[in-house]
Amino acid sequence: MTHQPPDPALAAKVLADSNARIAHHEAGHAVAAVARGGRLIGVWVNDIDWTVLPLDADIGKGGTATCTAAFEDQPFAYYAGPWAEAMWTCQNDPDVDDFDEALEYAWDDNTDGATAKYDERVAMLDGVAAQLGLGSAQGAGHAWEFGRGDELKTCGPQSKRSQRC
Repeated sequence: MTHQPPDPALAAKVLADSNARIAHHEAGHAVAAVARGGRLIGVWVNDIDWTVLPLDADIGKGGTATCTAAFEDQPFAYYAGPWAEAMWTCQNDPDVDDFDEALEYAWDDNTDGATAKYDERVAMLDGVAAQLGLGSAQGAGHAWEFGRGDELKTCGPQSKRSQRC
């Protein structure tokens, strides 16, 4: 079975959308960390070539945001990546108009990245809270940070365009 190369115009559109989605995800981490007093070290978005088959060679080539953040602010910074990705998707994909669904997809799509790091930091903070006799931070899973959307909307340019979602 031979594969036909994709239409160049379609491949260019998919690449542009993919890079924009990844860039917003990584920028979300960086902006949130800096907004909480951290320091941006760098943001990288890897180029994915959607015109060369097989496409699985490009899996895992997304991006990376490297910043410093206080330990207690790290879950917020990790949450901000999928949140920014979901906001971009909701505002730019005509087939997506439900922010909660876009956010759920972004979490599920990042299980080896932001989602895993978020869960790890929240679990560590829960352990410290238990030692201090405080309640659980994680209790309702990722709902722990869902209330942070209002703070994130004030952090970047998406705040001007958030009416759709």
